[in-house]
Amino acid sequence: MRKTRPLKKLVIIFVIVFSLSSLVVIYGFKYIANNPANGFIRNLPDRTELQSTLNSNFNDQNSLTLSAVDYELGSKENQPNTNVYDQLGETYAQLNQSLARVYSQDRRDEFEKIWRDHTTILINYAVSKNNDDQTGQDTARNDLNFLRERLSSFLAVDNESSNRQAVKDSLADYSNNLLSLVESKINQTSQTQAESAGNDKSAELVSRIIEEIYR
Repeated sequence: MRKTRPLKKLVIIFVIVFSLSSLVVIYGFKYIANNPANGFIRNLPDRTELQSTLNSNFNDQNSLTLSAVDYELGSKENQPNTNVYDQLGETYAQLNQSLARVYSQDRRDEFEKIWRDHTTILINYAVSKNNDDQTGQDTARNDLNFLRERLSSFLAVDNESSNRQAVKDSLADYSNNLLSLVESKINQTSQTQAESAGNDKSAELVSRIIEEIYR
């Protein structure tokens, strides 16, 4: 039997290795494209369009959160529980869907959970404040501080140059304004100043989130 020459063997080995490497690269890129949280974010939507969508969503969240506070503080006969909380659920679902071209499903669920928890904490604070429960108020404020860390960590996963402090500061301003509105409701004082600042704080937070996504 004629022996295969060493050069021919090397050529055959090279072809096999090259083919396997090509398959690994091709499937690797497909995996990254389909799992943006595990690699580069791809197929981002128009920046202005996404910012407008998030602004609308956060404004809806604000309004519904305050309606939920009204319900929990005693207006339950005028605001059926299923109504306001069902609407909040729809708002969270819309938020999740609006990021379909930005994050994988698991990441979107994580982002949605941050805002569900944000609303829950604000409601807990309102109930504690209304009942003169200082421990409950302190717990809620501590939970909000932790939530700032969660949001900044979330946005930093896909962005090594993320400005985490700016994210935390924006969420702090946003949350504190809502806390002011909650306290105005409880104290039955004017909400005009906090309401006028509300949209600005919401827009600033959304701008920061958009900046982190498209950085």
